[in-house]
Amino acid sequence: VVHSTGGWVGLAIILIIGPRTGRFVEGEVRKFSPSNLPLSVLGVLLLGFGWHGFNGGSQLVLDDAVPGILLNTFLAAAAGIVACLIFWGVQNGMAPAGDLINGLLAGLVAITASCNIVTPLGAVIIGAGGGLVALYATRLLERFELDDPVGAIPVHLAGGIFGTLALPFFATEEMLLGNSQLISYSGNIRIDQFIAQLSGAFSIGLYTFIVSYTILKAINSYNPLRVSQEAEDIGLNIAEHDSSSDHIDLLKVMQYQSETGNLSIRGPEDL
Repeated sequence: VVHSTGGWVGLAIILIIGPRTGRFVEGEVRKFSPSNLPLSVLGVLLLGFGWHGFNGGSQLVLDDAVPGILLNTFLAAAAGIVACLIFWGVQNGMAPAGDLINGLLAGLVAITASCNIVTPLGAVIIGAGGGLVALYATRLLERFELDDPVGAIPVHLAGGIFGTLALPFFATEEMLLGNSQLISYSGNIRIDQFIAQLSGAFSIGLYTFIVSYTILKAINSYNPLRVSQEAEDIGLNIAEHDSSSDHIDLLKVMQYQSETGNLSIRGPEDL
């Protein structure tokens, strides 16, 4: 629920701000290359490492359940990225790095709700499902020309909802029986828990999206959330922080050389 809540807010924001310039051109989806893919992968690995502390620490006590929680967390992350690899392998295609990164993160998101009440096999299935759900959610956003630069919605919204709804079917029965507050709708404890999970995810999602969209829309009316076209063109690292880089300086030199024909000016890589 925590992750899907953030995903609903993210969806509200991208609906208001709109896609980046050039992301969708005449129905064609254009990919933007990451500025530093190795750092992106390193960041995901650090997140995965910290996630074990988050899930394990949520037990609030170092007891016999913690090793199982850590194991389920690791297996779900691995299953998320492996599921995406298999998906692209079956189609005889190259697996995009972004899909693999999001697959790992979605596996972590999906298992967070149930890491203390499922078996290792259940963790693998939930993690793999989370990775595939994020992959398809990414394509769904592109079909509707919704631009999510960091993949927060496929990972946190889609992965979070999947993990919430998958919990009743993979949780151990004794853990479900221990829920004294569960209302009986059908006489089947797993179906009853699924109804509770579904109603909770729906109500929280509806409230979060409506409130966040209303507030952000009001803010956008007085103070636009989207940067100017000029700031977008030169890059926010320059527009917001006046922080250039060798790559940007080199592009400026190359543009000058192209416009003037003067090749005598040296680029930063040559100095």
